[in-house]
Amino acid sequence: MKKYEFSIYKVQEDFFFTPIRGHNSYVIFLAEVLSLISVGDSLPIEKSQAKLVIQIEKMSRVHLISDKKYFSVNFPFSIIESDRLEIYSPSVGLINDVTISFIRSVFRDSGYLENDCIADFADNILDHDYFSNSWWPLVKELLSLESGYVRYDYDPERVNGKLHPLHHLDIFSGSKSTFKLGLNGYISEHEFSDMLNLKTDCRFIT
Repeated sequence: MKKYEFSIYKVQEDFFFTPIRGHNSYVIFLAEVLSLISVGDSLPIEKSQAKLVIQIEKMSRVHLISDKKYFSVNFPFSIIESDRLEIYSPSVGLINDVTISFIRSVFRDSGYLENDCIADFADNILDHDYFSNSWWPLVKELLSLESGYVRYDYDPERVNGKLHPLHHLDIFSGSKSTFKLGLNGYISEHEFSDMLNLKTDCRFIT
């Protein structure tokens, strides 16, 4: 397993720790993760700061870790270590800043999902300044991704008995599919990561 850690500074926390709601916000989140990686190598983590952890293995994931909240999503790319960290997509090869700008531009406009025909959908993408025909495979890849969203939450403000437990997991990001799984108490960052690791023993609901 390869593991990369990045500091999340106070000015970044509002964006990175906003709950993911649906496919668009997942892809935009990925674009910001790619941008963070492209800035440079992993940064030192200060104990008082939140962090972003990328684990590359059989099932690669991004973990966002703060004091009392964690969440994790699928990370569909590879990371190549050279003079700096580079991101590789099987659909388009190396991803650069222009590619990231294109992803932001397309997926920040949620209207593409509301078009009534495929021609309108295609026109909406073709009209973007950053479009390149070679990036259409990337659009298809991003549209078909499963986010694998799992969030651990310690939520004293909205606790409501067993309907909204103090400690719980939020599973899935879509409003029509999400549900909570109550926990008896706090889980550590390591326990959260281990729970999602295909190469360690399964955890059981009892």
